[in-house]
Amino acid sequence: MYVTIIMLSFLICTFLILLIIFKRQKRLLEDVQHMKQIIKELTIESKVTQHYLQTELRNEKKAHVLLLAYRIRDTVHKQEKAIFAKTIEDTPLTHGLPDDELAQLFSPEHALIIQQYFSAYRQYIKMYWTNSAGKNKTIFRGTKDSSESELGQLHLASSHLVKQFDQWLIQLQSTT
Repeated sequence: MYVTIIMLSFLICTFLILLIIFKRQKRLLEDVQHMKQIIKELTIESKVTQHYLQTELRNEKKAHVLLLAYRIRDTVHKQEKAIFAKTIEDTPLTHGLPDDELAQLFSPEHALIIQQYFSAYRQYIKMYWTNSAGKNKTIFRGTKDSSESELGQLHLASSHLVKQFDQWLIQLQSTT
């Protein structure tokens, strides 16, 4: 009889332990399912956020290129009436993006305009602002009223380039 009670107690304890294990396993399974659902939702949310951030980065890069273009236009415009050598020195010669990235950011027409824009500015700097030693000039010969003088040619070239920049900027602002 004593053995039977011990066996019965053992069976009851074993059953209770198994019941506790089963309940915990069921709870863990529910937790795992809940975690899977959360991971799925976060993955979707992450993809949406990543897409949003990529779009924002793309827009930021486009805005940066356009701001540089306007900065260059302003720099050249200042040279129409007077010499601002420091402004020329401080203005970048490139937009800093590889051609393939520029092509991803802009339409083919706009990418070509941007390349022409920066190329025209570099040519302007090379032709009118760079001396034989490869340094930026700070002194120009002649008077601003004489189109034959170095200074007069600089002012005239600046005026023509600003007009070209304005045309390109109008084209860049159009949505195609």
